[in-house]
Amino acid sequence: MKKYSLSADHHFHIGLPHTNSGKPCQDYAVSGELSDVTYAVVSDGCSNAGATDVGSRLVALATVSALRKSTHASEVFDHCRATLENMQGALDLDRSDLCATRLYAVLGQNGGYVSVVGDGAVAFKYASGEVRLFVYSWERTEEEGSFPYYPAYSMHGGSGEASFVKIHGNDPSAPWFREEVLCRDPSGVWRSENTRVLSLVQGMKGIVLPVSEFEMEDLSFVALFSDGVSAVSKQSVTETADLFLGFKQLKGEFVKRTSIWAAKDLRKKGLEFTDDLAIAVIAVQRALATAPNFGRTTEETS
Repeated sequence: MKKYSLSADHHFHIGLPHTNSGKPCQDYAVSGELSDVTYAVVSDGCSNAGATDVGSRLVALATVSALRKSTHASEVFDHCRATLENMQGALDLDRSDLCATRLYAVLGQNGGYVSVVGDGAVAFKYASGEVRLFVYSWERTEEEGSFPYYPAYSMHGGSGEASFVKIHGNDPSAPWFREEVLCRDPSGVWRSENTRVLSLVQGMKGIVLPVSEFEMEDLSFVALFSDGVSAVSKQSVTETADLFLGFKQLKGEFVKRTSIWAAKDLRKKGLEFTDDLAIAVIAVQRALATAPNFGRTTEETS
């Protein structure tokens, strides 16, 4: 019998700059179930690249296609890259059209993991009410500002990776990829738990956050955000996370309902999305145990 009932949902919002400029939303999210796992995917297209509204969708859907073949992180990366290369050729796209980040989570009855390639945030909420929020970003370059590594750079033998390394000082060991861990206690108070800056090459490889079978016992949900969670005017990332993770229940279109309400609440306060925002969540609920009736009829047990 299954120990957990897993469900997933997702939603994405267009930011004010794209609304005002007539551009499409460049963030995308998707979630669902496969034979024995539940998945959630978020992708954020680069605003300064090509048609990355298309690219973010293709990156997310290529990830789902890869998960159908294998749920091992390294194999997902390889399958996704091959699919993107095929899509680029079939649709006559430039590599810049595919410049989009990728965050995905996959959970089954015995645990799973979260993969982060690019930037964004990952939140784990536990039955105690505690939340741990991992925020990933890149240090700023002098010429190009801050921009993340994109899976598209690994296509065609990694032809885009050399340029990425050069822009970031040509030193793969230099510290560029920032991880900040924030923790909210059950009373709702946030504190900074840890901050570290990882090497350029580590950022290019991405981060894998394992979810053990033991951790599953206390996990309520895992949420993925694009970096738009850090781009709501006059709000900290923790305030925005609190708002968008305030689910009343964890079934049906729970992310969509909460996200639409949260967006309306922000606008009532005169606050706006200064970037697109995508969110996808996998919820973990304990399966209800069914007591054995030892062969008794319904009338006998009523």
